[in-house]
Amino acid sequence: MHQAFTVRGKIEPRLDAMLGLGAIALVLIVWVCITLGPPDHRMIPPVFLPAPRDILDGVQDLVKAGQLPGSIWISVWRIVQGLFFTILVGVPLGILMGSYPFLDSALRKFLDGGKSVPPTAFVGLIILWFGIEERSKVVFLFLGAIFYMTLMTKNAIQNVRDDYVNVAVDLGASNWQIIQGVLLPGALPQIWDAIIVCNGLMWTYIVLAEWVNAQSGLGYMISIASRLSRSDEVYAGIILIALISALTDWMLRAVRKRFFNW
Repeated sequence: MHQAFTVRGKIEPRLDAMLGLGAIALVLIVWVCITLGPPDHRMIPPVFLPAPRDILDGVQDLVKAGQLPGSIWISVWRIVQGLFFTILVGVPLGILMGSYPFLDSALRKFLDGGKSVPPTAFVGLIILWFGIEERSKVVFLFLGAIFYMTLMTKNAIQNVRDDYVNVAVDLGASNWQIIQGVLLPGALPQIWDAIIVCNGLMWTYIVLAEWVNAQSGLGYMISIASRLSRSDEVYAGIILIALISALTDWMLRAVRKRFFNW
């Protein structure tokens, strides 16, 4: 039996790519088959599942109207800002919590409770504190990921082997030297994995972030299309979000493989 069919077996990169592309091709073939024919005679009404060709036409309409490139850029920029502030706050806090038990004990329950609250519950407070302009959208994305970034960074620090810390202590290293020279380098691969996870989380929240008083962005584009019953443009926006999220994940994983592969 091929290792691909065994529990936790290995699979070659070429076979992995072939299986992934084959699955996508199969879904597209089925999609085309069930959306063939005139709209009034299809198995599934276009409002629920437009044909791939209809979605391509919707993308072309958005491009011709000049909406698509700007919407993509605005959404990407909001994600970049949200991820920057999440890293800026979450990584140092997670490092400190993973390094010092008293900080972990003091803050852990707050973070555990915060990550259980859906970001939509913060919308009212975000509007009260930051208004309905650009800042509120970035803050929404930040709150959707900061708890996970902090906790995953803390776990990465705590997963560094005690043997390395004990050796550093025996050599007379200070607390800061242990954090800087032992814990942080040992945890970097997992911290980068946390960044990848938070990037994906923010893309799942981008539509909600851009639903309130937005004038641009993929989420805004989807909300307008849904109000106009343009399901082809709604699907186009959803697919674009999935593709851009997958692309950014791939880029971050490539950086991880190139610089933090230990």
